[in-house]
Amino acid sequence: MKIMQFHHFYEDYLNSFYQQRPNLAEAPFAQQLNELLADAFSIGHLLIPYIAELGYETMFTVANCAPLQIAWCKENGITELNPYTWQHDILRHQIESFKPEILYISHPIGFDSRFTRTLNWKPRLIGGWRAGVVPADADFSEFDFMLSSREEGRQTALRHGAKSVAHFLPGFPVELLKRIEDQPVEYDIVFTGGWSRQHLLRNKNIELIAQASDDGSAFKPCFYLLDTKEVPIPPIVQKFNKGERFGLAMFRVIASGKICFNGIGDFQKSAPGNMREFEATGAGALLFTEAHPDLKENFEPEREVVTYSSSEELLEKITYYLEHEEARKEIAKSGQKRCLRDHSMTNRVKWFIDICEDYLKKKSTTQMKRGSLTKGHTKQPELIVNQLINKALDRLKAGSSQEALTIIEQAESYEINVRDLSYVKGICLAELKLYQEAVTALSEEARNFPDNAAAIELLEYLKNLG
Repeated sequence: MKIMQFHHFYEDYLNSFYQQRPNLAEAPFAQQLNELLADAFSIGHLLIPYIAELGYETMFTVANCAPLQIAWCKENGITELNPYTWQHDILRHQIESFKPEILYISHPIGFDSRFTRTLNWKPRLIGGWRAGVVPADADFSEFDFMLSSREEGRQTALRHGAKSVAHFLPGFPVELLKRIEDQPVEYDIVFTGGWSRQHLLRNKNIELIAQASDDGSAFKPCFYLLDTKEVPIPPIVQKFNKGERFGLAMFRVIASGKICFNGIGDFQKSAPGNMREFEATGAGALLFTEAHPDLKENFEPEREVVTYSSSEELLEKITYYLEHEEARKEIAKSGQKRCLRDHSMTNRVKWFIDICEDYLKKKSTTQMKRGSLTKGHTKQPELIVNQLINKALDRLKAGSSQEALTIIEQAESYEINVRDLSYVKGICLAELKLYQEAVTALSEEARNFPDNAAAIELLEYLKNLG
């Protein structure tokens, strides 16, 4: 079975990564990818390296990494790239070249159903991951499932059209421990992450930690903040800020602290399961995280991690556990043991494969039922599809383009070539101002039915618009 995943890395990280390796941008695709993976950025979400170890045929890429993607194009004879749509265009080439049966989009913002509809190759299963904010116009209707660590995230995915959702979590790469074991403990409390308007409560707590330290407290903090420029970083926080760290350097930062502070995004409502939860416990630091009823599903509060419910409690517990070294070390050790046992990347990929196999079985069963119903129906599939096309045209006339598109997608599920199917799909997409996708649909109609003058005329019109 072929499985493909693509992800999206911070631009700040990619810029820093290639600046430190000035000749890498000219290297082959495989060499660049291996070095990116070795640096462990966002590794808790990158399933493909571990899935490959199970014997699956896999492909992974970073959609917004220009040097990496351009290297792939050179190796595959692609010479012309649109400077505005290159990310989508290259990914489309890669998907249609690799032909995955399972496509996992772990950054679906910018690569939602409006992108997957443009693919000529249709994977058997399309899945995604989202735990962050979802834009109002996101379209997940082509996704067979959407994974999230948050219940609200899963409900949001359903509201945006995902066919199904499932609970999932990032993991910890156990092999990474050997690469950070020489890191000495230098600070009492560390934090690495973004300073943004999505984390105002976290920002407040970081500022309180800085103030408490500056007021002559016995503890020594160090922050490694990614400044998003959305809200200013106060001078008192800057005093302890050494700037952002990514990848392996970030794991070393976490290992340099006795305590690792975790503050979850305001929109996440303290829900557990963010990456830092596993990064910190896996690296051996004592995790301080917000109290939440669901936390016990991942770690036992006060035995494997320490929780706080207020800023005051946070500062009190920092002081307490720095004064009680044995208690701190015991909880940190228990948290690391639990992380390595239950939250390793090996466990995560087995969980992911189980999810995929479950959805494939459900999809196969649905298709078999549909086939049985069709065989026992007096109407032939082609007749049903034509009726759906006419129904879609009626909705178009009524001004309901999105409803018409949904009907056409229902007709496409019969997986037969019928005249005007892709033509009407193209009209729907054009009405929705999805012009690139409309061109793709109309091109398919023109290939299958070259005498469809109306489709060809609309196709040429849309091409001239661009």
